[in-house]
Amino acid sequence: MPRKKNDEPAKIGPIKEVDEQEMLRTNYMPYTMSVITDRALPAIDGFKPSQRRVLYTMYNMGLLRGGRTKSANIAGAGMKLHPHGDSSIYDTMVRLTQNNEALLMPFVDGKGNFGKSYSRDMQPAASRYTEAKLSLICEEIFPEIKEGAVEMADNYDGTMKEPTLLPCAFPNILASANMGIAVGMACNFPGFNFGELCRAAAEYIKHPLAADILSIMPAPDFTTGGEIIYDRDEMAEIYRCGRGSFAVRGTYEFDEKHNIILIKQIPYTTSIEVIVEKIMDLMKGGKLPEISDVRDESDLEGLKIALDVRRDYKDRIKNIMAFIYENTPLQDNFNCNFNLLIAGAPKVLGVREILDEWLFEREIEKREVLNHRRAEKADRLHLLEGLSKIILDIDKAIKIIRRSENDKAASEGLQKAFNIDALQAEYVLNIRLRNLNKEYILNQTKDIAVLKKDLAELDKILSSEKGIRNLIAKELLDLDKKYPSRRKSKLIAKEHVVKAAPRKEEHGFYNITEDGYICKAKEGTKITDETEILVFTDNNLCYKLYAPDIPAKETFIGSAVKIGVGEKVVGFMPLDSSRFAATVYSDGRISLYSLAEFETLQNRRCIKNASSSHAPIVGVYSVGPKDSVQVVTNKRTVSVKVKDLSVQGKGSRGILAVKFKKGEEIVPVKG
Repeated sequence: MPRKKNDEPAKIGPIKEVDEQEMLRTNYMPYTMSVITDRALPAIDGFKPSQRRVLYTMYNMGLLRGGRTKSANIAGAGMKLHPHGDSSIYDTMVRLTQNNEALLMPFVDGKGNFGKSYSRDMQPAASRYTEAKLSLICEEIFPEIKEGAVEMADNYDGTMKEPTLLPCAFPNILASANMGIAVGMACNFPGFNFGELCRAAAEYIKHPLAADILSIMPAPDFTTGGEIIYDRDEMAEIYRCGRGSFAVRGTYEFDEKHNIILIKQIPYTTSIEVIVEKIMDLMKGGKLPEISDVRDESDLEGLKIALDVRRDYKDRIKNIMAFIYENTPLQDNFNCNFNLLIAGAPKVLGVREILDEWLFEREIEKREVLNHRRAEKADRLHLLEGLSKIILDIDKAIKIIRRSENDKAASEGLQKAFNIDALQAEYVLNIRLRNLNKEYILNQTKDIAVLKKDLAELDKILSSEKGIRNLIAKELLDLDKKYPSRRKSKLIAKEHVVKAAPRKEEHGFYNITEDGYICKAKEGTKITDETEILVFTDNNLCYKLYAPDIPAKETFIGSAVKIGVGEKVVGFMPLDSSRFAATVYSDGRISLYSLAEFETLQNRRCIKNASSSHAPIVGVYSVGPKDSVQVVTNKRTVSVKVKDLSVQGKGSRGILAVKFKKGEEIVPVKG
């Protein structure tokens, strides 16, 4: 009840000190563990709780062998097990469909628009428009639930049961791509080719120490195809520890007739839109002059990105694509993190350890199933053996039944007369009178021999661990034949990867006047990504002007590089490592050094000690090996050949080139 106007204010009790660590443990840890164990990470069956619940809901709805139903019905029914909103249930189901192309072996057969995993913009239609049912592969999962293969637990409100795991006849944890982000941890599983996985698992079961899994299952496989840049040692390390990364790139073909590059496969980790946007950025920046247009032409036939190639560059397709691979997500890394729940606790495992854990769980499931089947066959055999005794005197059995006053008396009469137990007698009593004849009984009891043989085989299998393991291995090889799967991602050795050749992308032209004014122009010296202009000052400094900083309007070059207050520009020139800088000093000395000394790995804006400080600098000039340096004084001009000057370091004093006469001094000149 709210406090009234004249009521006394509530009294605040004493403030208690709080143990922050204890508060975090009490309030945050339960949430953290809930996210880890009940949301983000898959269990050994390869499913997250939401995926398991969606599929089990569909199984309960009769969608394993029946027709499709509206996805909205599935989402609604799914809330009985997963009370997190129908939209989250539908989103989970979408990723399980073959239409979405997220899984190599999809579990849901959808009809309608379920979007595409490789497209950010191609979103699924609303659940009221699409339909779905379970796909054929679910035949290898759900039937064993009725045979007691897995434990059943209460749902969130205790009104129904749900399986704690799904009894997959194959290692789905490695078959299905799965990514999850929990609190403080994550997982990222690539999918593996179904056939390769089944064969590798079967081989590992038969020869756990000698099996060469990497030879049978050399690398993951992706729905989007592409090429895996393969290094066997790197992949072996990923298989060993469950962590690591490898590169995947898209594939293309060149249409010579229309001068178009068609990209039809991309890495699983990216999307069409991201790749197109990045290529467009390169084009706008002038780094892809060979491409005139890029388009997303994906349609009902599948993924397609089209690149229009200018005719002058049609002989450079491999180099163009190498550059695109290196500068866009068309080549991307897949970071593996095989983190899964084992007995409710997260663990990062390698491939062999995962197969061990799956096999451990599968053996338990198979033993439960076989014991269930054995019990059913034994019960059936027991009943038929009782029925076989009746055939010795059918008339006597009918007479006992007819003269009995009630069911109990009839049962006891049959038990006593034919030496059978109550279950066998009850079975006989349930047979319709018209079927109590020799032909019917013989037809029924002929299964006795078959049942005895089946029971003997089951007993043999159940009597040893090897027997159950051999059965699991056989089932895996049968699945390989039943569901043939072609590898989509090709392997390409690292040494066969073509690297992009050095590129000099053009960005227009520039001009510099004799007075040192610079600007971009329609004609003049070409601007490339490697363009660098050196600006020397009288403070023995060299400033660098890079291509992106060349001004559009005419600007004094000293202002363009932002020289210091009081500094004076004494020379400027393009950085050409094949030429030399000749520095003339007021004392008549000239130093010569290679411009290659000004090449830097980083984009340095200012280089100190660019010349000697022994005397004031008169000028710095760019010269070639056959050029001459003109030294002008107030009385004469002296020409010094470059070949007569020794090449020294940029901080050297140089050599004396001009001996002054009385009253003579050097005059600065342009050039």
